Amino acid sequence: MPVREKLTLFQSLSILGLAFISLSAAEASNDGLHPDPRMHGVGIDHPTWSMAKYEEEVRLHPKSAVAYLERGNARMNDADIELAMTDFDKAIACDPRCTRAYIGRYFVYCDLRKFDQALAQSKKAIELGPPDLAIDALNLQANLHKELKQFPLALAEYDRVIKSNLLSKRRLSWAYLQRGVVHDRLGQNAQAIEDYSTAIKQDPELGKAYVYRANDYRDLGDIKRALADYAFVVERVEHPPAGVRGGGFDSERKDVYHFRSILYTRIGRPDLARADKAAELRQNRMDVDLSPFQSR
Repeated sequence: MPVREKLTLFQSLSILGLAFISLSAAEASNDGLHPDPRMHGVGIDHPTWSMAKYEEEVRLHPKSAVAYLERGNARMNDADIELAMTDFDKAIACDPRCTRAYIGRYFVYCDLRKFDQALAQSKKAIELGPPDLAIDALNLQANLHKELKQFPLALAEYDRVIKSNLLSKRRLSWAYLQRGVVHDRLGQNAQAIEDYSTAIKQDPELGKAYVYRANDYRDLGDIKRALADYAFVVERVEHPPAGVRGGGFDSERKDVYHFRSILYTRIGRPDLARADKAAELRQNRMDVDLSPFQSR
């Protein structure tokens, strides 16, 4: 093949090349390539692409599972879930082992609240996927079982996810956090505290882990440790480190005051409980003031 033709072929495949690789496996350290219960998507994204660009890729590569997969992911992010499902179906028609397309269908069925069908898709992804994507699918499945209050199933699945050694520290911290929630739902406070503490070791910026651990300390009567965790979160909320905005503690702005007020009420400090309730109301008003979708 002439050099010019080789270069042309290389250029025509360059955009999709990395995506083909990511279909079969993804680096554990690259969280952006991994489907995550916190993110609505299959783990591949092109933030700068317009929908016209995705349409062009499908037109240029009509037999490419990747092209349909990426357009389906973009459509799902735009809440066009029916069209997204069509693309995921086409991706699987092109490549019956396209793990991410089954994960995409999982998300669509969850949106449609068709949970049995969603679980069927996650099981297929676990069956067909390479180890890292199979664990991603299992992590999603555990999360759904948790939401469906099928706690023993969720617990067993989180055990497998954590023991796999295939998660980055950030995703591992979230798995420990969610397993802690399951332990809480089963009334296993001590095990939950252990999981929240491990989650914090993996990601010290995971604000929810401090709040959930404080709640368990509170319920076990360990007032000193509960107050210490609440105080730490409040400090990070009110005085974040320089240059840090919207970090892992920002989402706890209201909850930490709400839960600490419960503790103050229990220990006979209604003055401090009232102060925290007032702080919670201030945070609620702040959310309204900052909302770009306020009614006029």
